[in-house]
Amino acid sequence: MVKIYCENIHRPGSFELIDHKDLKHIENVYALIEYNNHLLTIELTNTNLHFFPGGKVEQGETHQLALKREVYEETNQVVNLSSVQEFYNHKAYIYHPVKKKGFSCSSFYYKATIHQPFSPLGLSHEGQACWTHIDNLTPDIFSPNGFSVFKKYIMQV
Repeated sequence: MVKIYCENIHRPGSFELIDHKDLKHIENVYALIEYNNHLLTIELTNTNLHFFPGGKVEQGETHQLALKREVYEETNQVVNLSSVQEFYNHKAYIYHPVKKKGFSCSSFYYKATIHQPFSPLGLSHEGQACWTHIDNLTPDIFSPNGFSVFKKYIMQV
């Protein structure tokens, strides 16, 4: 039996040991949407941690359609797909405490620049969408992997 350490998405730095046969593979897409030195983030209601809008690619969806759907679900706004380009991807093992499941995740990050900020920002089942100034994006406010992705983004801007 092979066990994999999976990082708890609601408690960064905390891990659960999950049998590799019990891991579900999913593919996720996330958007880093910038406006005037601010990035669009979602602040989780139950933990106050931030993540970039996005989520699971459904069967038969392209990354672009999944990204558009996920951003809309979490912000009530439509993102212009013509300005979106992939800039980073990685694989991670995560544990979702609400679902009590471990996941092998392939995550793809896309950057987009907009000309006007979305307003009003929506409240979703995950949390509140908000514009966060780049200077206020510190390691302690991110869900797992979020800050490392943010650093890669800053190095490319």
